[in-house]
Amino acid sequence: MDNLLITKDNEALRALLGHIDSLNVRLAKASGNPETKSGLDRYLTDKEVCRVLHLNRRTLLVYRNEGRIPYFKLGRRVYYKASDIQRLMEEHYSEVIL
Repeated sequence: MDNLLITKDNEALRALLGHIDSLNVRLAKASGNPETKSGLDRYLTDKEVCRVLHLNRRTLLVYRNEGRIPYFKLGRRVYYKASDIQRLMEEHYSEVIL
């Protein structure tokens, strides 16, 4: 079998991503709680998550490996759902009582 290089311009990849997007829209509508205006969640990179959570990349990797932060991989890239990061922040929010 020949080596297959998949790039962002690959038609099969575009079709798959389009199908995933449409499934996300349908799931968001079915749940009655769309996560964004378009019904699609936003995906963040390592760098963006580190900036939001004020972590370095090594700490993020440890949290990911420990299962503290959900993620998915597409090829060699790792992505995080913005809603998962938001939920994580809300779960660990501690209000100061004076």
